[in-house]
Amino acid sequence: MIYDFIMEPDKKNVLYITYDSLTSPLGQSQVLSYIYKLNQRGVDFTILSFENEEFCTAEKEIELSDRLHKEGISWIKLSYHKEPPLFSTLFDIWKGYQRGKRIVNNTPITIIHTRSYVPQLIGALLKGKCKAKLVFDIRGFWFDERVEGGLWKKDGLLFKVGKKIEKYLYKKADAVIVLTHNAKKTLLEYSFLKKQSKDIHVIPTCVDGEIFQKARKSEAMETKYRLDFLSEKDFVLLYLGSLGTWYLLDEMLDFYSCLKKNFKNPAFLFVTHSDHNLLREKLREKNILNAHIISADSKDIPSILKFTDASILFYKPLFSKKATCPTKLGESLAAGLPVIINSGIGDTESLVEEHNVGVVVREFSLEHFEEKSKTFLNTFLSDETKKRCENLAREEFNIESAVNTYLEVYGGELKR
Repeated sequence: MIYDFIMEPDKKNVLYITYDSLTSPLGQSQVLSYIYKLNQRGVDFTILSFENEEFCTAEKEIELSDRLHKEGISWIKLSYHKEPPLFSTLFDIWKGYQRGKRIVNNTPITIIHTRSYVPQLIGALLKGKCKAKLVFDIRGFWFDERVEGGLWKKDGLLFKVGKKIEKYLYKKADAVIVLTHNAKKTLLEYSFLKKQSKDIHVIPTCVDGEIFQKARKSEAMETKYRLDFLSEKDFVLLYLGSLGTWYLLDEMLDFYSCLKKNFKNPAFLFVTHSDHNLLREKLREKNILNAHIISADSKDIPSILKFTDASILFYKPLFSKKATCPTKLGESLAAGLPVIINSGIGDTESLVEEHNVGVVVREFSLEHFEEKSKTFLNTFLSDETKKRCENLAREEFNIESAVNTYLEVYGGELKR
């Protein structure tokens, strides 16, 4: 049965489905920050999220529930399941579909916005239950990531079935959102998308640049995260975010080892929720003693970045990374930090080089690292570079521009 409701003209009532916990740092910065602003522009939201117990503490859940209630946003929480592999995901899809049916049966949903592949499968199934536009916010090439991350075999049954499901997910979508122009170019090479002339929009991972630019060092931050010693350092390199499958930690540490030779008292600051003990082990192995590791609340990140001088991010340059736009890139630039990146990651290479905001590493050898570290030191540690970084963040990673594009995708502009 397809449910019909009498709606106000042009009213946007969105069911937003995310497999990322709203209580996680990613959920805070890359889901809720957009939803709050869209809500202020007149879009009504019902959020269906899968909450990971790693992030969803009782305190965080109560705090977020109160905030969403005040904003007039409905939040339905389901538990995220990780084990056993595949079956846990199928169970989550079934639970999400069952809960989603209840939502579309009782709420006049006009748009189903799905964040990545698992939510899109739920959304595609729900589309048959209501007259809603389906927006597929892909976030990355998920099935290719499963292979390149070593979870599936490229010639295996799971990947072959997955690619057929992927085709179904794209076909069911009324609009597709990608993070990079490289991802859009790749999708337009797919014959079934060419035939359908699918609407494909590029919205990178954006930041509220004003918050980062207004942030200042503070004694409160120094005390909370034991950062007071950084004031004695003549250079602080930052790594911000997760570590694991996609990240080249060894190579980043080797680059820092080349860079630190040029300073009397440098430091490497890691701001990460990944395993600190494993990271300490790797630092010992590389004989890097002047490193500091912290986990931080997302609201504190803008102030913490003010204690640093530059940001590094190395990813494995794989096919799936064409669709990647690192959140940490926009955050670093918004804070005025020049960046050290490697080639082959989304649109980052062209952005960094065209706007002259850092160096791009093209090979992982000590000789190349020495060369690039000298270029970085001679060119990018200046007030002019800081201004270029902030300007690029405003031009390319502006959350207000992203909100306007989302409104366009949803089908029109609402109140300002």
